[in-house]
Amino acid sequence: MKNLNKYLFGFIVFIFILVFLPVYNASAATIGFNPSSGSYSVGDTINIKVYVGTQSKSVNAISANISFSSDILTLSSISKTSSVINLWAQEPSFSNTDGIASFEGVILNGYTGDAGNAVTLVFRAKKSGTASIRFNSASVLANDGNGTDVLYSKGSSSLKVSALSEKPVVVAKTSVKKEDAIVKTPKIDTTIAISEIKNNTDKYSPNKFLITSPQIVADRTYTIQIDSNPSIIWTDDGTHIFQTGQLTNGMHTIKIMAVDMNSNALSGFLNFSTTVLKVPEINYYPSDLYVDQFMVLKGIADPAIDVELTITNTNTGGVIIDHIYTNSDGKFTYVPDNKMVAGSYSIIARAMAANGITSDYMNPIQIVNKEHQFNFFVSKFSNIITLLIPLLALLALIITLALYFYHRIRKYRQYLENKLSETGKIVSKSFEILDEDLDDEIEIFKKIRSAKVLDKDEQVFLNKFKKDIKEAEKVIEKELKGI
Repeated sequence: MKNLNKYLFGFIVFIFILVFLPVYNASAATIGFNPSSGSYSVGDTINIKVYVGTQSKSVNAISANISFSSDILTLSSISKTSSVINLWAQEPSFSNTDGIASFEGVILNGYTGDAGNAVTLVFRAKKSGTASIRFNSASVLANDGNGTDVLYSKGSSSLKVSALSEKPVVVAKTSVKKEDAIVKTPKIDTTIAISEIKNNTDKYSPNKFLITSPQIVADRTYTIQIDSNPSIIWTDDGTHIFQTGQLTNGMHTIKIMAVDMNSNALSGFLNFSTTVLKVPEINYYPSDLYVDQFMVLKGIADPAIDVELTITNTNTGGVIIDHIYTNSDGKFTYVPDNKMVAGSYSIIARAMAANGITSDYMNPIQIVNKEHQFNFFVSKFSNIITLLIPLLALLALIITLALYFYHRIRKYRQYLENKLSETGKIVSKSFEILDEDLDDEIEIFKKIRSAKVLDKDEQVFLNKFKKDIKEAEKVIEKELKGI
């Protein structure tokens, strides 16, 4: 009975291993060398590929530290041609002194398969013997966002290198077809690998591509064309990353061409899609707007995005730039802080992402902000009054000056009349005196004519008469000068 239970328990364990062990292996990864063995001669070039096998598990990062028998093999180079890795965290490097090679890279879109080529080690056999190639350390990380190391097993490679035979090689003379006698030139890989670098945090980010050439590109200069747009010249700065400009929404094709150091033409292309910001649409705006009303605009764009509104007064040239965010449905409503003054307005809008990417401007809409009829009449009347008041003030000034000068002239005229009247009285008075003196003088002349001697009073009179005449002349002359 005990033996039966023992066998039954062993059978259950065996079934458990058969059922669950493949499941574990199916989710694990392996890394190894291809070929894992072989026989070569001194002087031969030996290409050993480092591969990764993931079965059903997607991986996105590989790193390895490799040791090799540096006394038998010399590592000439490490090739990245046809590698599943498209972003190198550590460029492949090696040391023949230490017999060490290492690399570390990222597979941007992940890899799932049985034999993905990571790098190719290019050795040269320099001495006979058995050379070993093995992993000192390695890791294969799952494409699960957590960086889980899913490496299950590491392979190795053993290579037998023999010395060159010193016996002459006898070549039998046989008939060889002309086609067989043609020496075939090894085919050069001329395909440029293009991998899109996805940005999972910002769907509106520019498209970026990792450009990998199988050969060394002359001057690191590429010719790039997107769709039927004009080609551009792009020089790799060492990151191998090319960023496009702003593209339209939808599918596109990128084509890349270059020339290697041996003047071989290289090329590659890739189809990709672009998600761009939607051009905002203003689907509601007032057809009739008056100066005492607020302008209300409603529209739609991408959800949770900044919409920049540019409102231009076409009459004055004044510009208002304002921003508003859309809701989760992409809708927005805009009301300015202040009422708009009368005039014609042109309104455009564009969407702006946080990283600075913008959409195209929408077609402008036109709004006329009008005044009410009463306000229009008041405004026109105010304009007329504004023009009329200076004219009335000027007219009032002219009238005032005219009245002032009229008054001054009239007053001066009255003054002249009074002056003339006084002068006339003085002249009359003077002539009355002269008349009196004239009578006396006539009497004196009569006496003189009759040869009578003038007495003392008559002499005094003559002297006084002469004096009166002189005084009268002075008075009249003074008055006339005053006038």
